[in-house]
Amino acid sequence: MHPVIVLQLLALLVLANGTPVVAKKILGNRLSYPLDGNVRFLDGRPLFGRSKTIRGVVLGVTGGDGRRSADRARTGSRGFGRQPRDLLGDLS
Repeated sequence: MHPVIVLQLLALLVLANGTPVVAKKILGNRLSYPLDGNVRFLDGRPLFGRSKTIRGVVLGVTGGDGRRSADRARTGSRGFGRQPRDLLGDLS
């Protein structure tokens, strides 16, 4: 594998996994309201899970811009619609 590609992938992993930690430190509990509005599924669990928050969606959309730009440059793909698919994927 080419070293440049390895460094790019490493940078994307650090960005993707580090953003929520840094945001929690900076924002505290602001924007940490559950995305599902505390709605419970039939089994009593949160509809989208405990970790799906307004802050997460905002960070996913804004932080994901760098990843989408890298995807577009590499594949020519737009990459739109990932956030809803990711959210709905957690229902299974």
